[in-house]
Amino acid sequence: MQCGVSELDTLISSVLGFLTEYSWVYAFKWVDLLSYAGNPAADPVLCCPAEWKIALCSAEVRDLQSVVLGNPSPATWPASLKFFARQCMSLSRRLMESSSCIPISANQPTASIGHVVAVPSAGYLAYATLQLPQHDVDAEDSSPLQDFRIQNPLLPSQLQYFVEATEMEAFQLPGLIGIDGPGLHSIQNCRQGHGLVKIDAAGGEEVHAPLHVLLCHRVEGAVVQVEQVVDCSRRHALEPAMLMDAYRDEHPGSSGRSAEPNVGGLVDLGSGLGHLPNYVMRMLSVVNPQIPRPRLVAVEADPIIHSRAKELEDKKVSPNDRILRECIRVTTDNLENLRDRFRAHLSGLSVPYYLLCGLHCCGDLSVAAINLFISDPNAHSLALIGCCYHKMTAQMFPLSAMLREALTQRCGFSALTSTVALRLACQWSPQQWCRWSHLEVHQHRIRVFVRSVIQVFFGPHSAAPSPKLREIVRINPLNWLTDDLQSANLLSVNQPLPNLTAYWRALQKIDEHCDFEALQCLARTQAAVELWRLLPGILALQQLMQPLLEALILSDRVWALRESGTPYVTLLRLFDPLLSPRCMALVAER
Repeated sequence: MQCGVSELDTLISSVLGFLTEYSWVYAFKWVDLLSYAGNPAADPVLCCPAEWKIALCSAEVRDLQSVVLGNPSPATWPASLKFFARQCMSLSRRLMESSSCIPISANQPTASIGHVVAVPSAGYLAYATLQLPQHDVDAEDSSPLQDFRIQNPLLPSQLQYFVEATEMEAFQLPGLIGIDGPGLHSIQNCRQGHGLVKIDAAGGEEVHAPLHVLLCHRVEGAVVQVEQVVDCSRRHALEPAMLMDAYRDEHPGSSGRSAEPNVGGLVDLGSGLGHLPNYVMRMLSVVNPQIPRPRLVAVEADPIIHSRAKELEDKKVSPNDRILRECIRVTTDNLENLRDRFRAHLSGLSVPYYLLCGLHCCGDLSVAAINLFISDPNAHSLALIGCCYHKMTAQMFPLSAMLREALTQRCGFSALTSTVALRLACQWSPQQWCRWSHLEVHQHRIRVFVRSVIQVFFGPHSAAPSPKLREIVRINPLNWLTDDLQSANLLSVNQPLPNLTAYWRALQKIDEHCDFEALQCLARTQAAVELWRLLPGILALQQLMQPLLEALILSDRVWALRESGTPYVTLLRLFDPLLSPRCMALVAER
């Protein structure tokens, strides 16, 4: 699935060219939409082609949501709009393919419920707990697996995304933990059967099961023996010796992997209250109590949360097995200090290497984690889920030399690295937006419209800025509507402006200097009406663009790790994007 250098250069050029041409779709602030009116460089209403406006303003909400999910565009849409939708999907998929590396392992005598699942039509890999048929699977058979069910569903039922189980290919990771029931719950009993370790679960807290399983698998040392970049259609069943020969060919000087556990600890960055390491510790103690307890280190920057985590610690656990906690901020400026601390925690272990992980590491923390992994030879593996890309400082994106050079050739292309573009990359997932009801879409439309009017009238760049702007924006316009939205027919995007008279008068009571008549006139100008008509369409265009922007950010991190010489790097879908929109993990191993 990984691209060659020239092919990757071509892909990056195509992506940046597309993002440059359609930067008007994402390079704006929603609150400033009406402020941009008439500006040919910033107004999305003005930049949107006339034929697109006709199609988007006359569409039904379900049509917009259907296209975002990857279904064919309505026949009445112009060819250029259909191309835009297809290209968003295609480029997103190609980026994910270029950043996905299928793990290869020798056939195991026993099955495993933990699997890396390849989804060719969507271009990504996912990690799932699967119930596979109890018969041998011929690795040379390229036909899809027909008879398995997902115990812990990770994959949405829609595509980009649209995938039926029969389209998937499963790549077995030996030694993984099997889980009965949806998700991981409080563990009550553990048993062995048919070569599988199974955990009986009773009702209790639900957590992100795949991440816990993945981490436990890695900490135990039951790792994929060899990872190679392969094409799904050209997989072969290899004996272990052949695999090791292939690995040495790919990595000269390597002696291959030992059968012994290769990580002695786990370091969790941004650990918060420590739920993740706590659960990993509990799982390991139940699943395989014979193995030595790994060293688990929880790192948290907030001293209050750090103290609370220590209070919640299970006092019944032996002091030697307790989680080690560090209260320190992780930045790219203190990596040497962090390396020394982790080395001290792992001293005395027969295996001084650790798995570095982070669940939803915010902003610069994700970049610091990647740099820590690159710079610390004791960091054997990485499992990282980032979030809040818009909180990254300017120098943190792009991270790879490849993308930096490509952007430099385009004079920096500031729109891509702007806060608004990075914010779009980490907003709700397309799957979540497509679950919105017609009423929710309309309510969001009203709030955005009202907020843009307020920004023009009361904002800091208005003719008369209001000192009470914070109070004004807290007033919910939906509470002042005289229209009955519950009984309204909201199937179509073509809806009249709501009656907001009562709401505008309510704002006048907060700021006595507010000119009610002028405010109401502003909301009825031609620019405001055009914005109102196009708002759902603009939102749909952004939902098409969101996966592409996020795929580029995540791929940039993969490329940076590959540039550092890390042998195995991939993106791996861990969570259901309906529940956790930041569902992709960056997985790496030395």
